[in-house]
Amino acid sequence: MVFTPLEISLAQDAQSSLAQEIEKSSETRRIEGGNKIGSREYFPEICFRNYIDVRGCNLTAVAEETTAQGIRTLGITFDLARTDLPDPNDPNSSDWGVVSLAEHIQFGEKAFRFIEPYSPTPYGTGDLYVSIEFSPEKSYWFGMNELQDAEQPHRLLSLLHQYQAQYCALSG
Repeated sequence: MVFTPLEISLAQDAQSSLAQEIEKSSETRRIEGGNKIGSREYFPEICFRNYIDVRGCNLTAVAEETTAQGIRTLGITFDLARTDLPDPNDPNSSDWGVVSLAEHIQFGEKAFRFIEPYSPTPYGTGDLYVSIEFSPEKSYWFGMNELQDAEQPHRLLSLLHQYQAQYCALSG
């Protein structure tokens, strides 16, 4: 089967559009600190940002902390074709969920389980992570700080399953 340039372009646009939806659904932000007494700051502001970057079948899950001293990141890049995703339709799954800390504050988390023998290695940047030697992982927990709504983790998992089925068939 031979595809026309238009068909190829439309397929690439559809993949890019779904990747952008995943990136948007994965992003959460939270700010802590910034407390002052008079002109003295006693808990400096820390901005937390969690997100997933999609590049073909390579996904990078990132936890980023920004302070006055700079940016620190902790993340992992993994192949979606070699990753077992939690079932978004299983509300009792131990691999994903929503935690309510207060009436309007919810956090989400999900486990990415890698199909053996595949085991990607996390990385870190910034002063906190310079001296850490990271080891290959069999799974990785992705946190979502201060959800936009309680459906955000479910929406993200559903989009990831859709992307995996269409563009990154599971392999061992």
